Amino acid sequence: MELAQIDQWAVGGASAWHRASTLAKILSTTLLLGAVIVATDWRALAAIYAALFLILAFARLPVFKIALIAAYPALFSILFALSATGGIGIVVLIFARGCTAALAMLLLITTTPYVEIFAALGRVLPALIADGLFATYRAFFILLETFARLVTSVRLRGGYSRWKLKSMTQMAEVIGVTFLHALDLAEQSHAALHLRGYAGKIPASDKWRRVNANDGLPVMLGVGAVVVTLLVR
Repeated sequence: MELAQIDQWAVGGASAWHRASTLAKILSTTLLLGAVIVATDWRALAAIYAALFLILAFARLPVFKIALIAAYPALFSILFALSATGGIGIVVLIFARGCTAALAMLLLITTTPYVEIFAALGRVLPALIADGLFATYRAFFILLETFARLVTSVRLRGGYSRWKLKSMTQMAEVIGVTFLHALDLAEQSHAALHLRGYAGKIPASDKWRRVNANDGLPVMLGVGAVVVTLLVR
């Protein structure tokens, strides 16, 4: 799945959750992650995961696709879980934490335009780091499209077939060309910023902190997750 699809879900959504302010959704995500970290019972994590699942459905998002995306980073938690001591219980708990935390983050980025998220991050991170993350995020979609075009070009010329040494060599060349595109894009972006009068910080709007009547739902979810975690121990 292309990551650009996530941005389309965030911008094109019209649900009450989409319309909630970025500030409220970031606060909700922070509370959710805090609840996941301190949870000591898989049942609490299951309840939070189910609530997130329902919110995704309420926001009219493809629930199962997003849950599958969330499972990818959570799989890496198994490697840590298998090295931990404490039996199957701790393995289940660590994996449940990974799945729930990933789903909470995806709920944020699939319902909030990335421009507003980075505008909020710019208030708590040094300008250099915030601007670097913003530029990297935007450039990633461009490089992703470049990589897809190169792969398509190789396939149309009959030069790609899975599990063949020639194909692996050609894929390595495609990755190398994409890397060169990344270097060129970095230089062009740096030059463009200075030509446009970049003075150490990319201007950002304050739309992310404009609260509205829809903010109650994200805040209630975050607070509810904390309460459930404290009660189910």
